[in-house]
Amino acid sequence: MSRGGVAARQDRGFSLLEMAVALFILGVLLVAVFPYLTSRPMNLRADVNDLVSNLRLARDLSISHTTHYRIRVVSDSSYALERLDPNTRQWTQERVVALRDGIRFSETRPNHSVEFDSRGRLAGTGALPAVPLPLTLEDRRTGQRRSVSVNSVGGVVEQ
Repeated sequence: MSRGGVAARQDRGFSLLEMAVALFILGVLLVAVFPYLTSRPMNLRADVNDLVSNLRLARDLSISHTTHYRIRVVSDSSYALERLDPNTRQWTQERVVALRDGIRFSETRPNHSVEFDSRGRLAGTGALPAVPLPLTLEDRRTGQRRSVSVNSVGGVVEQ
């Protein structure tokens, strides 16, 4: 049968070009979504960013409140932001931060701390220049490590 002189064609299935375009679009979507599906490698990056932010927060709080603040390693998978009460000379926990699944402190023992004085400098350095204090985080699954260091003037640097 024909309509207007043109033979009617029955379409069954997809052409090779249509399949190629569909697979290309699917591939682009998978590439865009894949990092979100495998977020494990991002856990180390996120925890390092959190640690840097909390160290800078502790320094800023020590300056603005003119008292000592510190970040103390509580366990291999958590740390605390603490404030020194000037009257009782006791440390008070402001918050405890748990590291993400599979991330831990490496080469850092519990109760290791980075303390800032009321001027935002690394406490206890005296007249001698302090050696930068490193805090190293490790992804247990991949073995990747990232370090954060604090120098004597309170500068926080990711290494």
